Amino acid sequence: MHDQIGTFIRCFFAGVFLITLFAGVYLWKNDDRFFGATDEMPSESDGARGYNRTQIWAVWAHLAFFSALFALSIH
Repeated sequence: MHDQIGTFIRCFFAGVFLITLFAGVYLWKNDDRFFGATDEMPSESDGARGYNRTQIWAVWAHLAFFSALFALSIH
């Protein structure tokens, strides 16, 4: 029984890791669309856009790291 739960948890976090990787590819391909300059926010500076970009990538990196860690380390 314990082995089945461990297998389920590994598979779950492996799926989360794959989804996270695909989300990273999607973010990378649409980077300018999400974080580029827009006419709707003329007061937004390059620094503010860079800060937002950094926050999103930091969250993505943590999610990728911890989902991979849980998928690989749970026995």
